[in-house]
Amino acid sequence: MKKLLIYASVVGTTIRVVYWLFLKVKSNHTSSRLIDKKIDFEPKQRQKESSANVNVLDETIEVRRENTRAIYERHSVAREILRDAYSNITEDFVEDFSSEKDMNNEYVIDNEHISVMRETDLISDKLDELLK
Repeated sequence: MKKLLIYASVVGTTIRVVYWLFLKVKSNHTSSRLIDKKIDFEPKQRQKESSANVNVLDETIEVRRENTRAIYERHSVAREILRDAYSNITEDFVEDFSSEKDMNNEYVIDNEHISVMRETDLISDKLDELLK
């Protein structure tokens, strides 16, 4: 019984595949006839469309070139502005941190920081004593 079921499944699948292939070949054959008929009428229309498309394509290419030139010019100007700004910033940065006044102020800040840490440690020790 199982063998009969397997044979029937295989035969049914084979018939379905053959039928599907037959329909596919038939549809390709009929569609190729329709395409052949269209080709007879299209050359005149294609020539008109192709000349119009060439003009549009040329205009599009020219507009893209103009846009590219404009973008390049804007980027060149922006590059120069940023280069000048960066050089000004680096000059100011080097001048500010090379002076002796700033170094002394940093030293004072470090001393103040150390004194605050000592006071914090003392308070922490006192709180530990209170907790005992």
